[in-house]
Amino acid sequence: MAETSPNDNPKNIMMVEEPREAGFFERLIISNRKISFANILLLICACVGISLAIYHIYVAAFGTPEGRSFRSIHLTGMLILAYLGTPLGRPSTTSPLDSIKAKIGFGVDFVLIGLVVFVQAWTLWDIDAFHLRYGNKDPDDILLGTLLILAVLEATRRVVGWAMVIITSFFIFHALYAHYFIGIFYGPPVRIGKFIDTLFMSSDGLFGIPLYVCATYIALFIIFGALLIRSNAGRFFINLAVSLTGHRIGGPAKAAAVASGFMGTVSGSAVANVVTTGSFTIPMMMKVGYRARFAAAVEACASSGGQITPPIMGAAAFIIAEFMGVPYVDVIIAAFIPALLYFVTIYFMVHLEAEKHNVARIPKKDLPNTAEVLKNGWYLLIALGVLVGLLLYGYTPMKSAFYAILALIGLSFLSPATRMSAVDIFAAFENGIKATVPVSIACACAGLIIGAVFVSGLGLKFTQSVINIADGNLLILLMLTGVAAIILGMGITTTAVYITVAALIVPAVVKAGVEPMAAHMFAFYFGVVSTITPPVA
Repeated sequence: MAETSPNDNPKNIMMVEEPREAGFFERLIISNRKISFANILLLICACVGISLAIYHIYVAAFGTPEGRSFRSIHLTGMLILAYLGTPLGRPSTTSPLDSIKAKIGFGVDFVLIGLVVFVQAWTLWDIDAFHLRYGNKDPDDILLGTLLILAVLEATRRVVGWAMVIITSFFIFHALYAHYFIGIFYGPPVRIGKFIDTLFMSSDGLFGIPLYVCATYIALFIIFGALLIRSNAGRFFINLAVSLTGHRIGGPAKAAAVASGFMGTVSGSAVANVVTTGSFTIPMMMKVGYRARFAAAVEACASSGGQITPPIMGAAAFIIAEFMGVPYVDVIIAAFIPALLYFVTIYFMVHLEAEKHNVARIPKKDLPNTAEVLKNGWYLLIALGVLVGLLLYGYTPMKSAFYAILALIGLSFLSPATRMSAVDIFAAFENGIKATVPVSIACACAGLIIGAVFVSGLGLKFTQSVINIADGNLLILLMLTGVAAIILGMGITTTAVYITVAALIVPAVVKAGVEPMAAHMFAFYFGVVSTITPPVA
């Protein structure tokens, strides 16, 4: 007889620990705590991550400092974690320096960290004088700005991928050498002084809207999601989904869709959804008769919906609100019905597949009891209610997330199953910041794209060219938007896809008469496809 695992019986999900990737802090706690190369690096990463999380929570409580200073501190922390978390020449942070390649890579990492810290210290030492130098084309500012841009591109290569580096480099190169291009890309070159002024010294480039949104809103929402998962909310959502749908035709697959929908309300991340729900739902789907590929596809598609599910949506949703100058709650309202329809569609596709292949049901006696599940975790939903309620009442996303974090930490003490120790809270802080790193780096790099497009004037020319190609046909214009987003999504993240399309094509869609919210959401939805688009998914 084949061996069985706890996952084989859906009722035993209650007994299984959620899959958690140990962060730097937890790895340090469980280590031998001796002074070693690996432990020193873990300590540095943990201190940076936890300090940055506490700093963001402090700012949410007491107000944002000077804008450039806040964004600089945020970006500095993210770059440090990017270099240490994905080291050059070694497979992981704690890998030994046992080769020339590893030693050189380690040296490069710390040179980059020193460079980033120096540039930001140079900026913040006298922030008022720095702002007054805008337009003066100071040689030191040009040099340091150039070095910081290169440092951001290197961090992007490590945590996002080559595709975004290549796209960003193209727009930067175009801005500086537009006179060598042809067609709509031809134009006067931008002088290096003006270029650095825009991309480094102003709020139109590296430190623009994408990074501002990430530092102000997204980081806090990701920390909130990390705390919610740490309090075993993931297990609660899975058990609730299984108890509601497991006894129906194709129950496990329907549970995957429902659980991913529940998790999507708190994570806003396809990867987090897959890690939390997929390890349970995929084996269950295969056990009752679903094909392995179909089971994986259901989980991938359902988890991708986490980015479009309110109230905590993907990073691009916060950027939509900032681009449009509307409250984030307006984006939530606009996204609610499409998100509901998305999961209903997956639910019925799963049902049809189950009918077609006569997939077995799970006996109700083997499922968790719905009332018992709710009894053990209903209060976790109060924290979500606090978040949504404050947003609807008119609080800023930053304040809403702050109070929701406090509510969640307090509510977790209502039951031993959800109670978080100090170690749990600090680990959640660090995991939240760790999850923010690729988002922040992508936003910083996207700011470079926006700045380069703005300073070169390419955006206006590109918008007009797209309108001319569509020749007034809205359907063609929308098809061009969708195809562009899908192609970009083959290599870069949802946030980067949305920002690029929003900068180049969405203005044309709005000019064609589409409501701005609908145009931005259209680009966002096609950007979400990047999570399941090969070769990078």
